[in-house]
Amino acid sequence: MPRGMIFDRYTNSLVVNVEYYDFYVRPSRFSEEMRQWLVGKLSNLEGVFTQEDLAPLAGGKDFVYLKRRLSFSQRQKIETLLQQYEGKWPHDSWGFLKQQGRYYPFLEIAKVVGHVSIDNQGMAGLELFFDKELGEGKNIYTTLDPLLSRIALEELIKGVTEAQAEYGTVLVLKIQGREILAMVDWPSYNPNVFSTINDRTLVNYALSMVYEPGSVMKVFASTFALEQQLVRQDEVFFCGGGTEVYGYRIKDGFAHGQVRLAEIIQKSCNVGMVQVAERFQVSAWYQTLTNLGFGTMPMVPLPGRASGILRPLSQWSGLSKYMTSIGQEIGVSTLQLALALATVASGGMYADPVLVYGWGDLRQRRVFLSTASQRVLHMMEKVVSEKGTALSAKIEGMAIAGKTGTGQIAREDGSGYYPNFFSALFMGVFPAENPQYLVVVTVNRIHGEKHTGGEVAAPVFSRIVRRMLIQTDYLGGQW
Repeated sequence: MPRGMIFDRYTNSLVVNVEYYDFYVRPSRFSEEMRQWLVGKLSNLEGVFTQEDLAPLAGGKDFVYLKRRLSFSQRQKIETLLQQYEGKWPHDSWGFLKQQGRYYPFLEIAKVVGHVSIDNQGMAGLELFFDKELGEGKNIYTTLDPLLSRIALEELIKGVTEAQAEYGTVLVLKIQGREILAMVDWPSYNPNVFSTINDRTLVNYALSMVYEPGSVMKVFASTFALEQQLVRQDEVFFCGGGTEVYGYRIKDGFAHGQVRLAEIIQKSCNVGMVQVAERFQVSAWYQTLTNLGFGTMPMVPLPGRASGILRPLSQWSGLSKYMTSIGQEIGVSTLQLALALATVASGGMYADPVLVYGWGDLRQRRVFLSTASQRVLHMMEKVVSEKGTALSAKIEGMAIAGKTGTGQIAREDGSGYYPNFFSALFMGVFPAENPQYLVVVTVNRIHGEKHTGGEVAAPVFSRIVRRMLIQTDYLGGQW
């Protein structure tokens, strides 16, 4: 039975079932003359056999695959060549076995679709998660958009390269319904070429890699503060450039002076945020983080999902509520961050993501009142302005509600942070006045001089959204 198909959101196939051939030989039945003839002739078939492929001919095994996944034309070339042998081949000393396999035309979604093994068994992504169903011939219908995924990957590669970063990821979500339109990583791999698959290229960073998100957490802390009526929008805080909490120095790049909540978000003011967080009731703040999906494995049908890092409340110190409000002492994945942002953008309702139509029992829960969420979303528009941290995310004619984040990289031995090693983030919602889509960009483990979310991730966001609006039909040509 042919393996089931995987379709995109427009019911176009993301995979192709193909037939190929495995070439086997029985070296134990060959004379030495036959072995030498085979090695000489087969090594001259350009682009088919390597010396390593031909090494088994020197042994005495009764059966060995000399080359697998050959095309029909390659099979014909080998057959024609072997028929030139002047002697007589021993009975069943070589032959071909027809097999079923996959071809993947859309490399930009390799991490999500995954791939099958040489024996047509699911090895990664949707191919692995739904291996049983696909093996039974059942089809899978996804929310993915290959064109948008290609746009996202091209711009991500540019951003990762320019920042001299080790990896990056982009996730594009349709807020209504939480449909994942694109989930791309770099570095990636070519599922049609097994030699490109290794531990580094195979990881789905959007799901598996956990990092400290930095200042993007101010969005959720501010919404919580308004929700709990802990702060007024017109209330003024003072930032002198630094403050000390429980013996720990928390600082900003410079003194922001008098700031209101909107300016704390706009200028990404750590000192102002910790003054707000001082009023947090710890258990209520912790429950909100949990309700936003942090510390919990997202419900998406893919292997390798990480739950992130949200230590049990019993392990929190007096410093923890302050640090989590500015994005430290917490570890998140890009998917978790996107779902939390979607909660604010949708008026305070958390919902599970959708990648495959009809899979799972989708859960919803109210986290914030819509009034608090709408106020913070409006404040986030000021981030993408002359006085904000993400002017580079600005798109003329399109209101963007966004937030930058610059996370430090923790040392593996737990002894603090690397001094010049960062992760840059930008998450944006558009159109801000009627949220429909969001994009989260993360560029991780940056080695370059530019390392902030505004310098590195925001420009990637801007390029993706511009192309999304010009090259696709999203927003129905309203832009």
